[in-house]
Amino acid sequence: TIPSLANVGGLLLLLLYIFSILGVFIFATVQPQENLNHHANFQSFPRAFLTLIRIATGESWNLIMHDCLRKKDSHYYCDESPTYDGIQANGGTPNGCGT
Repeated sequence: TIPSLANVGGLLLLLLYIFSILGVFIFATVQPQENLNHHANFQSFPRAFLTLIRIATGESWNLIMHDCLRKKDSHYYCDESPTYDGIQANGGTPNGCGT
């Protein structure tokens, strides 16, 4: 019935909302790469929400997952111990590796 579908849709939107906030806190400092780019990233809440919808539909979810891995290679640069001067030199954005 229609009320049941509305309840399930509301629950899905609530889960996407919560995981979008978590994605911004966890993956906001990941550098743009091949699949995690200006169209799909976690640097702002609206873009993270749309990225999660894209992942939920199954479009390139595994490629986005590989781009979000916390690994040290030529595509992901992070500073092990960021300093205040390094953050200011990067335009105020921390370039940390996360925990």
